[in-house]
Order: sequence, then structure tokens, then C-alpha cells
Amino acid sequence: MRSLIFFSLFIFQLIPLSVQASDTDTSTKTQSPKNKTEITFSSLKTMADSLVKEAISSNANASRFRIDATFYRESLRTLMIDMEKTIATSPQSKKIFMEFVRMSALIQSAAACKTGRYIVCPIELRQQLLTQQKRLHLSLQS
Repeated sequence: MRSLIFFSLFIFQLIPLSVQASDTDTSTKTQSPKNKTEITFSSLKTMADSLVKEAISSNANASRFRIDATFYRESLRTLMIDMEKTIATSPQSKKIFMEFVRMSALIQSAAACKTGRYIVCPIELRQQLLTQQKRLHLSLQS
């Protein structure tokens, strides 16, 4: 009985502290623009390059790779929405977005190639990833 009372008092003391901490974190996040990560074509290209490297290595941790692939897809989505809101997209930027979308689809396919705890992609998918990586680099250069 004594431990039950102690536990309930302990929980009630923690709740206000966690609520207060989350309120403080929210206020600092809204005040500081440095916390907002800027998503650009070059940052997406860097993410894609590292994901392709991991996918073709056949020793990428499956759960970490899936998380990174989802983060890449959501970052691409955010960039597309932001670009659509701010300016009229040019035909060149639409072409670049299509290359990023193709890369995202291939990365998602690679994330589904799980063997045990590792990502092991078939040779065809590895070749497609490398080819798409080259196409992405070429579209960003022009």
C-alpha cells in the first residue's frame, strides 16, 4: 500500500515538470529561426547520395535505412510544397523534382529489400540506383 501511494505521488510530481519542460521547448523553437532546417536541392542530393551508398553496400542497418528513406521522402515533399507556394516553378525545376521523385521511389524499393537486419538489394535495383544517381547529378548541373 505504501509503495502504491509513493508511486502515485511520484507520477503527479512528474506530470507538471514534463508539461512545463515541453512549454519551454516550444517557446524556444518558435523564437529561434536557427532551429528550422533549410531543405535545398543540394541537401536532398547529399541525402540521396548517402542512401544510395548504403543501399549498394549490402550492410546498411534495415531499421535505420528505412527511417532515413522516410526522412528523405518527407524532406522532398516539404521542399516541393514550399517551392509551389513561394514561386512559379520553372520547367527546369520540375525536371529536377521528377528526378528526385524517381530517386525517392528507388530508395523506398531499396528499403523493402530486407534480409535479416540488413538491406540487401538485388543487382538490378543497385544498377537502377546508380543510374538514377547519375541522372540526378546531371540534371542539377544543367
